[in-house]
Amino acid sequence: MKFPTVKDATDYIQEYALTVGKSVRKSANSGGKRQRIICTSKDCTFFVHICKRQKKTNQNMYISSLKLLHLNCTSTANPTRKHIKSLPGFFAGATADRVPTRARADLQNLMDGDALSSYKYQ
Repeated sequence: MKFPTVKDATDYIQEYALTVGKSVRKSANSGGKRQRIICTSKDCTFFVHICKRQKKTNQNMYISSLKLLHLNCTSTANPTRKHIKSLPGFFAGATADRVPTRARADLQNLMDGDALSSYKYQ
């Protein structure tokens, strides 16, 4: 697979992780032309290496190696704001009549990219 940017590649891998109910992050030793995406669970074996092509005419990122099996994994899905906003029920929930006013305001803030309130739901 080819990706135009590192962000596109990491977004794709995050989407994959969410579909299998897991979450991933960039490894601390990632950077520049090489990125290592790992599972958020400490003992999990999942990883994806992303590299930039060496050719000057083709600067795409590509997956150089991977291990998609989550062994000894305690990770759970941790969707980002972008993922939550793309859920089908998100906008329906934001406009529902029975949603408390504070929750509706938080949903609107999430859509607008603002910080959520400190109100604790019970």
